[in-house]
Amino acid sequence: MPGFPGGFIGVDVFFVISGFLITSLLLAELKTGGIALGAFYVRRMRRILPALLVVVLAVVAAGTCLLFPKDLRDLGRSLAGLALMSSNLFFWLDAGYFAANAHHRPLLHTWSLSVEEQFYLLYPALLWLVCAKARWRPFWMIAGLALASFAACVVAAYRWPDAGYFLLPFRAWELLAGALAATSRRTLPARWAGPGSALGLALILFSACRFSAETRFPGYAALMPVAGAVLVLQSGLTEGIWVSRVLASRVPVTLGRWSYSLYLWHWPLIVFYELHFLQPPDGLARGFLGAGALGLAVLSYRFVEQPARHARLSGLRVSAAAMTGLMLVFGAGYGLHWSKGLPERFEARGETFPGEALYHPETCFFVSGFVAGNWSERACTFGQASPAAKRVLIWGDSYAAHYVPGLEALRLTTFRLTQVTYAGCGPLMPAPVGDRKDCAAFNQFALARIAELKPDLVLIGARWNRYRDMASLEGSLRRSLTELARLGIPVLVLGESPTYSAEVPVIRDILRVRGLPDDFFRPASDFKAEPVLRHTAAARLASWFSVRDRLCVGEQCRIAVNGQSLYWDDGHLTAAGSELVARSLSERIACALGPAASACAPGPLAAIQPGLLD
Repeated sequence: MPGFPGGFIGVDVFFVISGFLITSLLLAELKTGGIALGAFYVRRMRRILPALLVVVLAVVAAGTCLLFPKDLRDLGRSLAGLALMSSNLFFWLDAGYFAANAHHRPLLHTWSLSVEEQFYLLYPALLWLVCAKARWRPFWMIAGLALASFAACVVAAYRWPDAGYFLLPFRAWELLAGALAATSRRTLPARWAGPGSALGLALILFSACRFSAETRFPGYAALMPVAGAVLVLQSGLTEGIWVSRVLASRVPVTLGRWSYSLYLWHWPLIVFYELHFLQPPDGLARGFLGAGALGLAVLSYRFVEQPARHARLSGLRVSAAAMTGLMLVFGAGYGLHWSKGLPERFEARGETFPGEALYHPETCFFVSGFVAGNWSERACTFGQASPAAKRVLIWGDSYAAHYVPGLEALRLTTFRLTQVTYAGCGPLMPAPVGDRKDCAAFNQFALARIAELKPDLVLIGARWNRYRDMASLEGSLRRSLTELARLGIPVLVLGESPTYSAEVPVIRDILRVRGLPDDFFRPASDFKAEPVLRHTAAARLASWFSVRDRLCVGEQCRIAVNGQSLYWDDGHLTAAGSELVARSLSERIACALGPAASACAPGPLAAIQPGLLD
């Protein structure tokens, strides 16, 4: 959100408010005889499911028209997770919140709804056992659980960031913080209530303005918006202060009523806008999307939420209707997954590519797991067989391996190429968070092969844009370059390769259907890692090769030449794309291996011009 890069902290504030309101209601029930668990869950069904099912129906209808096959299949899986109130588990297992395909997931936002429902599946019964049966004060039980959850959250932020973001054990403390505020019922002294509420609002606004995708979150950082929300709630309980008057005024109360439907509609609208126009919304479009989400929220509240809440149905009928609706959602999800996302919708071009089969899988390019015994120097060395020929070794992940077919196709005559690559493992030491668990072992293996073979040049490449923590990336890359320098081996760092919002062949199909040129397109890559890579390479006296300069002009990058796709998915090069880049890369390698290596400069931008593949 422009001006509010940390807008995702709205979920944390919502969790605090939810914990406060639900605990207040449950404590009121305890005072009048106990918690009626059955009635509580029926109320939750009435509150949550009707509007959710309507949005799901709209998403499935729009998704069938607009989503790419892989993303429609992904939607099917997320529907099944949502039906089981476990979509947070699906998104955790599949990808991070700031993953490149996040904007192709119209139900991504429902992870927070799943967290909340998982919490309320357990919390009311636990509160009843503690208060009504054990007759303990709930404050200390809630405080203990909150502290344990927060401690786990802090650890997860460093060790398991995706789990820390999506899973209940690491998020429960935020709901429990609101519960603590409801349990204590202690307001700030009147003279401190005004400043307290102002401080609380300032903490929330500061978090929304200053946090970003690079913030280690939730962890310690989440304390700021959570504490802000608690301060506002505690100050708001004091009568007569300005925050109480503001929160009780007509506009906030009305928006509060619409907030659930607004939450449900806002994200699908953004996703489908981007899919239809193949670009993020600009300022004017964001205004229309906001107005559209608000309009749908009003309609949803008036014609779905309110009738469902006040319908004269028994708890048994509500439960039966809810189970039927969720079973239908699960069935729809299974159908979309089973159909593989209805790929026949996008088969106008009929392009097929061998994909990772180009990269010598499971021998020189490990895909499903690293097995050292599968690699051999003989099988993974290409080009000149003469022992006098200089050796170049390429080390990295699949975004290093995808240059190998192009270099092979040039019928190498000046050097031998040795390949040591593993999907999902950048040539980084130590391996950053998010890489595979056996990346450390693979990278040690790669370094051992480099020390043994003593190549004349090492190429290192990776999908650099998937590393969001620039400080961590710089530190790990610096360590790798230091290790190679210790071995006395020159290094050529391969820059970021463009990645796109969907499979490039599908993007080209859509562009053609709309009558638009299909040879250039704006990538999803932000190339944020490029300055870090350049700086670190220069600091360690390594050479640099800009892939971006060979494929892009301004904000547009070439995705096809003479009708041939340069990519077979959202970022991996086809044989044609690999050869296109390799033409410039081989010149850069030859220069780096020559007597005047220090004077080498990147090649011209001719690589992006038509005709190279004629």
